[in-house]
Amino acid sequence: MSGQSAKAKRKPLLIGGAALAVVVVGGWLVASHIATKTAKDKVDTFLIRNNLTGVVSYGGISASPFGSATLSHVLVRDSSGAAVAKFGSVEISDLRVKDGAVLGAKVSLASAAIPLLPMARQNPGDATLAGLVGLGYTTLTGNLSVAEHFNAERGRFSLNIRSDIDGMGRLKLRLKLNDIDPGMMDVVAKMAQAGAQGNGLAILGTGLAGLQSLESTSLDKLTVTIDDSKLVHRLRKIPVTAIPAKAGPSMELAPGLNVDQLVRAGMSLSDARNTADAVRHWSRNGGTIHMRTHIASPLPLFKSTGVFGGAGLAFSNVDTFLAATRATISN
Repeated sequence: MSGQSAKAKRKPLLIGGAALAVVVVGGWLVASHIATKTAKDKVDTFLIRNNLTGVVSYGGISASPFGSATLSHVLVRDSSGAAVAKFGSVEISDLRVKDGAVLGAKVSLASAAIPLLPMARQNPGDATLAGLVGLGYTTLTGNLSVAEHFNAERGRFSLNIRSDIDGMGRLKLRLKLNDIDPGMMDVVAKMAQAGAQGNGLAILGTGLAGLQSLESTSLDKLTVTIDDSKLVHRLRKIPVTAIPAKAGPSMELAPGLNVDQLVRAGMSLSDARNTADAVRHWSRNGGTIHMRTHIASPLPLFKSTGVFGGAGLAFSNVDTFLAATRATISN
């Protein structure tokens, strides 16, 4: 009797739990539907306002009530209408927009495909494209994640990039900048828009007009990790001929550093030797190389050139940059 009584007591609880689950799931579906419709309206509005409807297209969109949205079957075309990139999905999260300007976002590009062979045929004089196609990279595939954040009030900008290219290698980059001129972000946005439309003159004109806004920018942190082991593996399969002369697989990607020049630029002798050895090892053998700055206080990246009110790089060469940022390089 007591067993039946216990079952009778549990029955309302089970019914109540099931009802609650239905309400939660139903509410989630309704909220997701509303979020998806809102996201689609925002994406389409952004493409229209930035004249990108002929450049970017997508097959579908889904969104969650928490603010993330995923575009599926995304296609990017150049000004001639030729496909330059395809993505199985593009997920956008942590989006921050103010007055129409994107201040922060995380974008993950999955199942990316960039057709290099058609590009090489359209640009027969491009040595880089010809070289990649010659190595068998007719289409680059992989995944990419980009997260950026801009604090206009404090003038700070951060960028994190992770990429993994099939059959080639991986890249990780973290960058932090301080003292950003708010107008610089407008310049970057306009240059990106012009680039998407294939308007080279607009990119150049906007860039020149925005040179002055670069002068206050300072570097707070930079870390880079490159792993080109898969690329090196492919390069080593190519028979070595007399022309070009026999060299290490990554030699063209990373010319050696001179210890004396690093010391003259301000680096200690031991650090200069370690840095040069790490770069030399990577140049000859490929694999992984790490670079990390150690800056006590933000370091100005640009200086006034006095020409048209513009700004130029504060470092004359790689040696002075490595010394000034107290950078360490290792394998």
